[in-house]
Amino acid sequence: MFDIGWQELFVVAAITLIVVGPRDLPRVLKTVMGLVRKARSMAREFQGGIDEVVREVELDDLRREANAMANMDMEDEIKSALDPTGDLEKDMDLSDVQSAMADTAAAVNNNPDSGTGTGSATATLSAETFGGAGPSDDLPDAATDVDVPANKQADK
Repeated sequence: MFDIGWQELFVVAAITLIVVGPRDLPRVLKTVMGLVRKARSMAREFQGGIDEVVREVELDDLRREANAMANMDMEDEIKSALDPTGDLEKDMDLSDVQSAMADTAAAVNNNPDSGTGTGSATATLSAETFGGAGPSDDLPDAATDVDVPANKQADK
């Protein structure tokens, strides 16, 4: 802390011995050491107080940050982080496509000839094409319409 070499200490000790005298020197040294201990304890106490103030300030900062995080809108934060200029949102705007899809779906649902699903549209088409026969009427029945060879029929 203090940059005192052995020469300076020797000079201080010689002056103290001359001024105080050899008889009172132990009592003076005891008093000086008590003052040094008291100064050190006061310095430690002061440093502890400063450290406590710093911790309180840091806790206040952390408390403010936590409150700010609790009150922030996460969606806006993500949007500002990913697309700060808004160009990406403009490029990805699909509202016209969504409205066209909704119009098409509404038109299909309101058309009475379209049916209610993809299977019914093909059933209507095949019934109209084949004169009223449904899709299941076009397929052979496994029990009656299968040609069985003559030797196999004899076994039955």
